[in-house]
Amino acid sequence: MEKVIINPEMTLDEVREQAIKEGKLKGKMEVAKNMLLLDLDIDTIVRATGLRFNDIEFLKKQLKLREKAAHALEDANPREVDKMITNLEIVLNEMEENALLKGKMDKLEITKNLLLLNVNTDIIIKATGLTADEIESLKKEIHGARHLTY
Repeated sequence: MEKVIINPEMTLDEVREQAIKEGKLKGKMEVAKNMLLLDLDIDTIVRATGLRFNDIEFLKKQLKLREKAAHALEDANPREVDKMITNLEIVLNEMEENALLKGKMDKLEITKNLLLLNVNTDIIIKATGLTADEIESLKKEIHGARHLTY
């Protein structure tokens, strides 16, 4: 899912534009959720919403977990509910870790693009939250890759 980033150096118009993008993204996610509930296939949802396949898969997993939780609570065996909660916590933690990893990978890719555009390191630090050391490491990685392509 595309992350909308607002930083202190943005103009009011840029902040407004980002807020509109975020609102559109939330709207697309809501529509995608409704489409999943109607059992439409993921490819159709991707084409209709413009969201990424992985984002729809993630949303589908969330919906399935909620459905399982609702059914388990209906039957309400206390031991089963405890087991389900434990399993849900494990799955949610894994999903959060995957989302954080994906976010970190996206952030590194964005940082590489900013470096290739010769954006000032201080601005990259403020925009991405990466440390100067992490950015320096990426600079070396980019330099090594450029050296190999020549």
